[in-house]
Amino acid sequence: MFLENVCKRNVEVELDFYNQVLEKYASDIQACTKLGGILGNGSNTEIQILSDYGLQMGYSYRLCEDVRDTLNVEGELLNRLRNESIPLPILYSAKHSEKNRTTINKILKGNIEISDIDAIIKICFKTEAFEYVLDLIQKKVKKGSEILSHLHQSEARNILNCINKWQYDDLVFLCNYLGIL
Repeated sequence: MFLENVCKRNVEVELDFYNQVLEKYASDIQACTKLGGILGNGSNTEIQILSDYGLQMGYSYRLCEDVRDTLNVEGELLNRLRNESIPLPILYSAKHSEKNRTTINKILKGNIEISDIDAIIKICFKTEAFEYVLDLIQKKVKKGSEILSHLHQSEARNILNCINKWQYDDLVFLCNYLGIL
């Protein structure tokens, strides 16, 4: 995706721009929830509600991915830093101070090594970048629940609410386990 290439190894990307990129990525889940409404014979209002919910859920999912990647939970951070967009916690940390920006930029412009990952994660801890992103996710989860409240009470709505909240709760559990929170 073109927008992701703009964000590749680029700590100068503004947080608002990166959030727009995340919203574009969320459109796949938005399309799925909208299609589910159509296939389920929902009214135009229900289809729109599901579409709006899908955007919130997709966005929070992408934020969760960024936190997991930054924490290198699945060992993907090295590849992500070399070939994809910079995860939001790292971008946030680079914006926190000139010293952080310079340090992270130097790492990204060089031949990124495993030891560099540790240094970046430490910077994210010091700047409370994970707390920043968790706060964003919590707001999206809350917005998703508010959107779903406009649907009539049903088992399907309850399940969507559980999925919505699970993402955040799972990430909070991980962060607590790692001692971040």
